[in-house]
Amino acid sequence: MFFSGLVLQDLTFVHIGNPDRLPDGCVNFSKCWQMFMILDHMRRFGKWYVVMWVVVVELIDITVKL
Repeated sequence: MFFSGLVLQDLTFVHIGNPDRLPDGCVNFSKCWQMFMILDHMRRFGKWYVVMWVVVVELIDITVKL
């Protein structure tokens, strides 16, 4: 998968560049939606790999711990 680095880069930018929580303490669903859209594009092109699933689960775990 030659574009996996780009997908990981996009996920990293979304994760680092957007807060997990909004100023009022609510979950930032905009961030979740952005991450979903990146992964959905990848899924639609038929390049869904277990490695990406592990990355997503780890990011969700980090978000939940906050």
